[in-house]
Amino acid sequence: MTSIDIYLMIGFFSIHVFLSIIINEAMELVFIKDRIHEVRGMKIMLDFDLAQLYTIETKRLKEAVRRNIRRFPEDFMFELTSNEWENL
Repeated sequence: MTSIDIYLMIGFFSIHVFLSIIINEAMELVFIKDRIHEVRGMKIMLDFDLAQLYTIETKRLKEAVRRNIRRFPEDFMFELTSNEWENL
């Protein structure tokens, strides 16, 4: 293997890593975009989608919010009506 071969392999590997990062970021953006809903004139994400995004259990997300509720605006979370849930 010559130094040119090694350089080409390193270059290919770098491009591959770079493209993998871009693709992963694009997939994350699509994941987020697909989970944004409009309810009551506001753009929202459901608790289980946020938990999945942060790779934690929904229960743990809710516990963390309740423990730190003073850090969030009053309208940070609300419960959907059954009609709102059906229309998602």
